[in-house]
Amino acid sequence: MGREGGEAEALTDQIDVTKDEFDVPRDELDVTMDELDVTRDEFDVSKDEFDAAKDEFV
Repeated sequence: MGREGGEAEALTDQIDVTKDEFDVPRDELDVTMDELDVTRDEFDVSKDEFDAAKDEFV
Protein backbone atom coordinates (compact mmCIF):
# COMPACT_ATOMS: atom_id res chain seq x y z
CA MET A 1 0.00 0.00 0.00
CA GLY A 2 2.66 2.54 1.06
CA ARG A 3 6.07 2.96 -0.47
CA GLU A 4 8.86 0.80 0.80
CA GLY A 5 11.52 2.69 2.74
CA GLY A 6 14.21 2.16 0.09
CA GLU A 7 12.00 3.33 -2.76
CA ALA A 8 10.99 6.51 -0.92
CA GLU A 9 14.63 7.19 -0.05
CA ALA A 10 15.66 6.72 -3.69
CA LEU A 11 13.02 9.22 -4.80
CA THR A 12 14.18 11.69 -2.16
CA ASP A 13 17.74 11.38 -3.47
CA GLN A 14 16.51 12.15 -7.00
CA ILE A 15 14.90 15.43 -5.95
CA ASP A 16 17.55 16.46 -3.44
CA VAL A 17 19.31 19.61 -4.60
CA THR A 18 21.82 21.81 -2.91
CA LYS A 19 21.34 25.47 -2.07
CA ASP A 20 24.09 26.30 -4.58
CA GLU A 21 21.99 24.88 -7.40
CA PHE A 22 19.27 27.42 -6.62
CA ASP A 23 21.54 30.32 -5.69
CA VAL A 24 21.30 32.91 -8.44
CA PRO A 25 22.96 36.31 -8.12
CA ARG A 26 20.38 39.04 -7.52
CA ASP A 27 21.44 41.00 -10.61
CA GLU A 28 20.49 38.01 -12.75
CA LEU A 29 16.99 38.10 -11.27
CA ASP A 30 16.51 41.87 -11.36
CA VAL A 31 14.30 43.17 -14.14
CA THR A 32 13.34 46.72 -14.90
CA MET A 33 9.79 48.03 -14.81
CA ASP A 34 10.02 48.52 -18.58
CA GLU A 35 10.66 44.82 -19.03
CA LEU A 36 7.58 44.00 -16.95
CA ASP A 37 5.38 46.76 -18.28
CA VAL A 38 2.59 45.59 -20.54
CA THR A 39 -0.39 47.46 -21.82
CA ARG A 40 -3.93 46.64 -20.82
CA ASP A 41 -4.63 45.70 -24.44
CA GLU A 42 -2.10 42.89 -24.18
CA PHE A 43 -4.08 41.38 -21.30
CA ASP A 44 -7.58 42.24 -22.44
CA VAL A 45 -9.56 39.16 -23.42
CA SER A 46 -13.26 38.70 -23.81
CA LYS A 47 -15.22 36.58 -21.35
CA ASP A 48 -15.75 33.99 -24.10
CA GLU A 49 -12.00 33.79 -24.78
CA PHE A 50 -11.32 33.46 -21.07
CA ASP A 51 -13.94 30.75 -20.59
CA ALA A 52 -12.66 28.80 -23.60
CA ALA A 53 -9.08 28.91 -22.33
CA LYS A 54 -10.17 28.07 -18.77
CA ASP A 55 -12.01 24.97 -19.98
CA GLU A 56 -8.73 23.57 -21.31
CA PHE A 57 -7.26 23.54 -17.80
CA VAL A 58 -10.25 22.35 -15.78
